[in-house]
Amino acid sequence: DFSFVIQPIRDDEMGLSTGIGACGLAFGADWGVAGGGWSWAPITGKSAWFECAKKGVFTHEWLHQVYYAYHHLSGFSGIYGTLPDSTLPPCEEDNWNPYKWFPDTHQCVEDPDFISCGFEPDKCGDGDVIMEHILSEHWDPAVLFVANYCKNGIMDSGWPNYETGIDTGGRCNGIDTIPSAGAGDQHPVPYVTELPSGSS
Repeated sequence: DFSFVIQPIRDDEMGLSTGIGACGLAFGADWGVAGGGWSWAPITGKSAWFECAKKGVFTHEWLHQVYYAYHHLSGFSGIYGTLPDSTLPPCEEDNWNPYKWFPDTHQCVEDPDFISCGFEPDKCGDGDVIMEHILSEHWDPAVLFVANYCKNGIMDSGWPNYETGIDTGGRCNGIDTIPSAGAGDQHPVPYVTELPSGSS
């Protein structure tokens, strides 16, 4: 139910590298593959001083897929909304149930029960600590997690999903071509992981 695209940015045969603008990105299941989300992380080691294709980036991008599925496919209705319109309460407010919201990894400086709440956006701290916090403090085992809209038991008929029956048709049958967006349809905005400091 989760997909990753991982490819080198260097063509050894031609001696060329493609530029990258980020160390990773992710789309939710609405723009994913066969009903599930997808993430991308380039192999940069032969072309840069840093490597994007590593555990922390994979986990971070996977959690973007989880965030989308938790909020949009699993019946979870967080009390603070979903990105891009979510607003979390003030830092260290102590009258909450952490199962009532499921933050994105990029909300680490806004999550009121996380140690970096209130810090500058680039001061979240260790990615593994952020990810452990989200999964250990905000993952509600009572939520029936669904990661793939082709397995959610309903007929998704809006653009871009176009099922022809419950969990069948369109992308659920492996067809990855979809009708063009209508005038009112939104194009996806991927979650993007920034490049390490000092890279270009």
